Amino acid sequence: MAHNIKTIKEQFKKAGVFHTDEALAQLMRERVGECKRVYDPTCGDGALLAVFPDDVEKYGQEINPEFLSDAEARLKNFHGYAGDTLTDPAFADIQFDAIVANPPFSIAWTPKHDPRFDVAPVLAPKGKADYAFILHVLSRLTDDGTAAVLCSPGVLYRGNAEGKIRKWLVENGYVWRVERIPGGHFVDTPIETALLTIRRKPGTSITFVDTVENLSRDVPLDEVAGRGYQLSVGAYVEKPIEPCKSAPMDTAKMEAEIEDTAIEALRQQLKIAEVLQQIDPDIDAEKFARRIIETAQEFLENR
Repeated sequence: MAHNIKTIKEQFKKAGVFHTDEALAQLMRERVGECKRVYDPTCGDGALLAVFPDDVEKYGQEINPEFLSDAEARLKNFHGYAGDTLTDPAFADIQFDAIVANPPFSIAWTPKHDPRFDVAPVLAPKGKADYAFILHVLSRLTDDGTAAVLCSPGVLYRGNAEGKIRKWLVENGYVWRVERIPGGHFVDTPIETALLTIRRKPGTSITFVDTVENLSRDVPLDEVAGRGYQLSVGAYVEKPIEPCKSAPMDTAKMEAEIEDTAIEALRQQLKIAEVLQQIDPDIDAEKFARRIIETAQEFLENR
């Protein structure tokens, strides 16, 4: 059964569920590279897996059985499982070289001790399961595998338990790339998102990418540590300030304009003096004019 996302928009917004468009799905495929097998732990109707060739073996888990049925109908070479990834994970005996995921943003969950989550210093907070999904993804990667995870921007900077998990991920070199993704990629919401590239193989730096401004920078982990382990792209990648470029100054033109303004001001003052003289005969407009002439002559004589 095909679903019209717009008709259930409010329901999904409450659940933090946003459906990925093909352009973003293709970008995530590029991040994980070529593979023979790919996994999506929150696959929905299979949008992320659909951009992989038919000969790639696809694995997906989805909490909504109807959406899983859609994925089964649209995908070839697909293995699906209906259930909650955080409490009832499928394919536990398989490690993947490639994982793509767009888990629900900042939904509530019941924190539980589990080998997937206990590797980090603390559990993800009960009000925000984002890092529980990220840790699940990490647990399913092979030693040389790569995952592309679309996240709420809040995972980049929120503190407390999430800050401790983020610090642990950075210190272990698991975060390889952080990209700012502009709004407009979802039917469900216009929000901006963040794309994390994660690997089990430790890295020594993180590449920060602002896809809006088309800027990027490789940042050593010690610099990230010095900034309190926050991963907001704007903290590391800034658009350079271009110096103001003023037009060449036309001094001759400026001098002519100043002269014209001064002469016009004198002309107006003389007219005013002439009018005042008509009102009050004691006022001598000609005397004022002669003073102007004398002032000009004095200037010329002193040059």
